[in-house]
Amino acid sequence: MADNRFFKRGLRRAGEFVELRVMIRKPGFGEANLGAVAGAVTGAVGGLLAVGIPLAIAGRDPALLVILRNLALIGFVICVPVGWLLGGQIGPRTIRIFGEQRGELIGGIIGGLIPVIGIMIWAWRRIHG
Repeated sequence: MADNRFFKRGLRRAGEFVELRVMIRKPGFGEANLGAVAGAVTGAVGGLLAVGIPLAIAGRDPALLVILRNLALIGFVICVPVGWLLGGQIGPRTIRIFGEQRGELIGGIIGGLIPVIGIMIWAWRRIHG
């Protein structure tokens, strides 16, 4: 089960110090939440294009985005579960910064972009040796 902790944040209101308690959630590994879904969707779309983008940039031809279909499917298969896991872990931790729903979405998108950027770097290095 998820571990919930509280941290204290102070607020000055009308000359007095009011203590607020904000909950920090530590989700379980692979737990379903909004950040995990956002990470999986970002990883899915990015994983399909991650191999083709460096090829299209190097060849200066947008049609090259869909040339390597088999590698695009491998990128998809890798990026979806990794985006789910990373987005599910990063999303709840960004709630303190961006707010409840927006924080999970932003954290999930960041978690989904991590494997996509990794595959894009790999593809770029394979093209430019």
